[in-house]
Amino acid sequence: MINIRKNRINMITVLLITGLCMGILLAGCSDEDTDSILPNVVLSLTSLNFGEVNVGQFFVATVTVRNLTSGNVIVERVTSTNDVFQVGGYFSNNQLIALEMPFSIETNASRTLYIGFYPQAEQQYEGKVVIESITEDTSRQETDLLDVLGVGVSNQE
Repeated sequence: MINIRKNRINMITVLLITGLCMGILLAGCSDEDTDSILPNVVLSLTSLNFGEVNVGQFFVATVTVRNLTSGNVIVERVTSTNDVFQVGGYFSNNQLIALEMPFSIETNASRTLYIGFYPQAEQQYEGKVVIESITEDTSRQETDLLDVLGVGVSNQE
């Protein structure tokens, strides 16, 4: 019985000391410290499935890019690895409007990207949207990927 108590007391002591040390470490972190371990941006999605879309037609979805740093982030490039997935800055009059590059996202702000799927044949399509960013103050570069997929189907009336 005494041995079990000693083990419990030792375990509680270790947990308290570990918690105290973690608290001290985290309390000592400034925004500048955490910026080096946090990503520049985070995407609202990690993958986007457009499902079935008729060949010759299109479907547009959105993804949000949020700045997690304590300074501005410059998004230098947004590209697609497959031409059937196109990236735009906004959608107007039934058209995907080109994204003006580069663009800046302020601290804790976000930007919406429009991703269009334009199937050219009856088949499954896969690709990635590649988002390349750099922090304005520290020049830390980052590449984020969004998996995209969709299926082109014949026009069904």
